[in-house]
Amino acid sequence: QAAVTINLPAGTTTPPVQSNLPDLAVSTVSLSTTDLIWGGSFDISTSVQNMGTVDPGPFRVRFLLVGPSGNTNRTVFLGDAIIPGLAPGYSQAITQTVSLPSRLPSGILLDGIGTAKIVAIADPENGLNETFKNNNTATSSPVSLRLLGADGSTFVPNTPNPEVLLAVNKPSMAKYQKALK
Repeated sequence: QAAVTINLPAGTTTPPVQSNLPDLAVSTVSLSTTDLIWGGSFDISTSVQNMGTVDPGPFRVRFLLVGPSGNTNRTVFLGDAIIPGLAPGYSQAITQTVSLPSRLPSGILLDGIGTAKIVAIADPENGLNETFKNNNTATSSPVSLRLLGADGSTFVPNTPNPEVLLAVNKPSMAKYQKALK
């Protein structure tokens, strides 16, 4: 083992005192299904632990739909859970039922099955003074996004059965015979 020496600035007699703060940490995000349908509902489960030394009082946990990279710059709001407070050292399990919008948001194109993730963020407005902020977010595994067809039971786009496919336009032999004359 190596010895660690901490050198304090000249004139300092005691190490700096850490003030008492909460520290909210979001755990794994799991979903009731991995196949999400635009306009459909599903459950999101996670838990938040207070790893700090004081209760933060009421705070919000926000759920967002993000792209497959997990980047939160472009998101779809799914819902909020309000937690009335959380004592130091305790955790709070959260299960929230949310719905995807029935229409694709502007600028989102879906030409088949899309892929996304769900993000849970404790204190999304950054209103709490905490020991650490880098543990306030957790992300789900990738999920599939599908669009229901007009009949409400098939997905868009869908491939018709082979027997109902349109016949391919074949070139007319008369056209070729005319060209040969």
